Formats: sequence, C-alpha cells, structure tokens
Amino acid sequence: MLGGFQDGTWITDSETYKRLQFDQPYDVYGLNGFIDAVEVEDYFGVVGATSVEIEPYCGAYYVSSNLGGESQVLFGFAKGWNVTLRPFMETAVDTPVYQQAVAEWLTSQGIAQPDVQITRILRTDIEGDGMDEIFISATRFKDPSTPLTEFGDYSIVIMRKISGSEVVTIPLAVDVYHSAQPEPTYPYTYLLSSFIDLNQDGYLEVVLDVTRWEGTGTIVYEVKGLSTIQVIKEICAE
Repeated sequence: MLGGFQDGTWITDSETYKRLQFDQPYDVYGLNGFIDAVEVEDYFGVVGATSVEIEPYCGAYYVSSNLGGESQVLFGFAKGWNVTLRPFMETAVDTPVYQQAVAEWLTSQGIAQPDVQITRILRTDIEGDGMDEIFISATRFKDPSTPLTEFGDYSIVIMRKISGSEVVTIPLAVDVYHSAQPEPTYPYTYLLSSFIDLNQDGYLEVVLDVTRWEGTGTIVYEVKGLSTIQVIKEICAE
C-alpha cells in the first residue's frame, strides 16, 4: 500500500490502511483505465481487519483483493470517484533533441561530457491545457551489478515543458554522483511508469517505478506549473 488522498490531503500508508472499508467495493485502475470493482482484504486474508493491529512488513502495509487474472493493478478508488486519465505516447530514447537536453542538464549538474543513457521518454498533457509535457528517465551506472557509484553515475527523471516562450527543464527525481572513488551508496534507479489523476483535481500525477540493491518501490509526484512535489514514496529493501 502506497498511501492515499482524502479530504484535500495526501495521507500515509498507515493512515490509508486505517480508513479502508473491507466490506465495500473499490474501483481498480490499470495503465489502460478501469479494470474492475473489487473487494479488498488485509495481508493475512482477514476480512474486516480494520480493528486488528497488524505490524507492517518492511515498513509497508499490504492488502489483497478478489481480482482474478494477471492484470497489473496500479490504484484503487472509492466507488464513484471521478478518475481522470489521458493518453500518453512513447518517444524513441535515441531522439537527438532529448539526448541533447539530458546532456545539457547533466552538464549543469557538474558532470562534464556525460554518458547519456535514456531509459524512457513519455509525452502527455499533465494539466489538460492542450500542451503536452515531455518526461524523460535516464540512468547510468558504471557497474550496475554492484551497490557502488562514482563520478558520472546518475539516475534522473526530468520534465520538459513550455513556459511562456521557452522550453524549460524541471527535475523530479534526481540522483547525480560526484565521488572520484567508488562508494557504496546503494543507489535508486528511477523509471517512468504512468500518469493518473489520484486526487480529483484534473491534473495527472506522475508515477515512477523505483529499484535499488535488493529492493523495489514506487514514487508519485504532483506537478503544478513549474513545481513538482513528491506526495507518495514507498520503497522496500528486501
């Protein structure tokens, strides 16, 4: 469980767990929209366990549902919640203009002659104003098989959007490493996942998949104009 949104406020996973109604259906959405209405149960399969204190595993709470099949479930909503989705398009990771944009941004962060390794580029209209934003994830580790990082390593997600008459680059999740010698940092790797309006404000949130040394997780960002806010983060090191 990642967390939730209620009464105009983002809430933690533990607060969300306490508010779950195990006897009511929830609408479940995936990458392509609505999947099904499901019932949820707690990690141990105890229906109606809201009154039971359950220790979270790895600092996180887990729930299951009666959803069949192998659909990739992203988010569940209270029945009748108005969920906004907009289409997004993939762009080739070797597109020169975005290769150059990433190179310039990394150079501004002190990485001269960066090794640009874009992992995904997605285009979508976050604000619903008819103007698309471009989201780019890029990751470079000299030796990805170890938990070590050194100068020139990075994992980033940045947004490119039009502001006035200019195209600006805005960071979301960014880790850039400058150590001259390898260090055991157990770095995060960020990858763009999807976009969905989680709080009914008409703006899409940005969903990132995160991996690290023996761990995985999810981060959600809220984008408003030229500002980005991390509203949900859940990463479990196994």
